[in-house]
Amino acid sequence: MECQFSHSDFSQATLFEVAVSEGNFTGANFRSANLSNQRGSTGFWQQSNFTGADFTNANLSGVQDRGGDVFTGAIWANTICPDGTNSDAHGHTCIGHF
Repeated sequence: MECQFSHSDFSQATLFEVAVSEGNFTGANFRSANLSNQRGSTGFWQQSNFTGADFTNANLSGVQDRGGDVFTGAIWANTICPDGTNSDAHGHTCIGHF
């Protein structure tokens, strides 16, 4: 089932253990959001569209990418990548650090 969240504002949200499949998050604002899986849970993203999403200062620690996700034009600035590293250390991207 596809979830439609294009251009939604998740800034400063705390969303633990989120499992999303076929979500549309085109242009969504995740600035300073905490999407980490702090409880060692099963949070994952799969076949979702994050084109143009803004992950500035977001925490994605522990999020699993199960494939098929699109991040074209996503903004990664001071983002904690799923592997715990900082996007700024990887040329301002978390691609390859899930």
